[in-house]
Amino acid sequence: MKKLYAILITLCAITSNHKGFSQVVEPNCPGPNPAVGTPVSSFDGNGVETCRIIGQALPPNSVVSLFNAAGGLIGKDFSTDVGYACVFYDCSQVPTVVCVTTGGGCCFATIAPAVSLPIKLTDFTARLQNDNSVRLNWTSAFEVDNYKYVLQKSTDGGNFTDIANIRGAGTSLKSLNYSQVDNGFVSDQPSFYRLKQVDADGRFSYSAVVYVNNRKTSGRITGIFPNPFRNSIQLVGINNRDLNSENVKVFNANGQHIEYKVVGSNAIAIDATAHSGVYIVRVKDQVFKVVKE
Repeated sequence: MKKLYAILITLCAITSNHKGFSQVVEPNCPGPNPAVGTPVSSFDGNGVETCRIIGQALPPNSVVSLFNAAGGLIGKDFSTDVGYACVFYDCSQVPTVVCVTTGGGCCFATIAPAVSLPIKLTDFTARLQNDNSVRLNWTSAFEVDNYKYVLQKSTDGGNFTDIANIRGAGTSLKSLNYSQVDNGFVSDQPSFYRLKQVDADGRFSYSAVVYVNNRKTSGRITGIFPNPFRNSIQLVGINNRDLNSENVKVFNANGQHIEYKVVGSNAIAIDATAHSGVYIVRVKDQVFKVVKE
């Protein structure tokens, strides 16, 4: 969610090469009060997460490169005429250093933790309690200025309405568990849920979407999301009674069977040790290709 990586970028001119890098340090780096960038993480309506770092007042028309702790390049952009840049990177990476290239050298930007710790949503699941109620559970690793969570619901996956407000913890340095029951679930109608996390200053962002279906049909799958995915996938159209190892099987690109666990009424999480790549999900006589990031 927003503030998932709530850390500050502090640009600083250093006099020796950063460990793991071989660039020449540019002598004319930005001054003592450079712009501050905030790494941003957000989810779209399909639960796909994007991460980016914003830079302002940088040297115009310069190469802006983002590296991890091992010195690996994980993102690159070019600053505009007014010194603005937006560097996207894989959210599985931890940004450590930014290099702004000017002339024949490089000004290093050390990414240091902010005083505040990040908000991180580590889990969000939905399970049927009975034909008329669904229990939503989620866990936050840390919270900073978290005013509230708004639980939202949709029957089509696109148009959401608020159904509950849950008070946030403000700022917490420990893992917290939340739970909310939707007693308005209709047994023959699929439901999509998401969380809107609202900060004390009014800013907000959305979680990934989770899905529940108890429709008494043949259990035909009409879609799988998110795709690509990181941990879990939602099987749209399956009856929760059909979500078992007899009906649902997962294979890697070599045809090897991959373990999974049921993490929601219509969701599975593929073995966390499985490598990134293409996987095949077979649901009865239907076959789907998904990509693990």
